[in-house]
Amino acid sequence: MNTSTMIAITIALGIAGSTAQAQTTILASEKPFRVSIGTYNPTSGATRTAMGSTLPMLSLSYDAGKSTAERPTILGVYFDYAQNNRNGTTNSVAAFGVSARYLSRAPVTHGRYFIGGGIGSYSVKMGNSNSKIGGKIFGGYELNDGYFGEVTYHMINKVHGNDPSALAFSIGRRF
Repeated sequence: MNTSTMIAITIALGIAGSTAQAQTTILASEKPFRVSIGTYNPTSGATRTAMGSTLPMLSLSYDAGKSTAERPTILGVYFDYAQNNRNGTTNSVAAFGVSARYLSRAPVTHGRYFIGGGIGSYSVKMGNSNSKIGGKIFGGYELNDGYFGEVTYHMINKVHGNDPSALAFSIGRRF
């Protein structure tokens, strides 16, 4: 998936969520901080050879605000970081960007599904560092007590001929 497709998906998610109601008011998010740990799993064989098949990952995000809809859209910023050492070389992926997350319903007594997307700057280090525009699409399930599980696909343009795009799995908590 190329960068323009990724940008179009992120914009579509944001527009769909924000126009789902007649009047949009942005409110503060309860428990706006999200912290998760997981794995970053490159999808390209050449990248897996260079970086390894699994990199430990830490994700932090802040929910800046949400819509008042029955199925709210949450806007925020994110920072994702994955790193490992392979063959004596430190490899890493760091991302900082903006995101939109669409919830299947407002908080009730049960959990809820969510989908979303984000776009930002990705710094990829496979030998030499290289920054690229990239993004992510994600989905998951969140319990009302703040615990969540998430699957993310990071889309990043090629670095030194290798595609560092990856599938990530994580679990975390909102605070």
